[in-house]
Amino acid sequence: MKVIDHFINVERKPIISVHDSFICSVIDTKTLKLLINDGYNELFKNINDISIPKTLRAGAVEGVVGLKGIKATNVELSSRLSEAICNWFEGETDGMNGKFWDKLMTMDTVQEPPI
Repeated sequence: MKVIDHFINVERKPIISVHDSFICSVIDTKTLKLLINDGYNELFKNINDISIPKTLRAGAVEGVVGLKGIKATNVELSSRLSEAICNWFEGETDGMNGKFWDKLMTMDTVQEPPI
């Protein structure tokens, strides 16, 4: 609920929750990842707490559970757009501001995947 609250009241952007996942704009995935990670850390701030299941405590970094990764799926994208998204997930974000994404989106239309 904190993720949804943040997107609606702070970011003023749409977000859709589906079970334990979220759907948002690719531009907002960094914010989403940070919010989810902060939520996990807040929830499991005391890793030695007896109420946390042993399976979650096993192998955790001292005091931190956090995320090990993020999974993203998308509609059919051009190779340029797919490459930019992959680079963003890898942290290679130099020059990837709003203008960069706007230009890329106008150059490469998004295609719905075949059914």
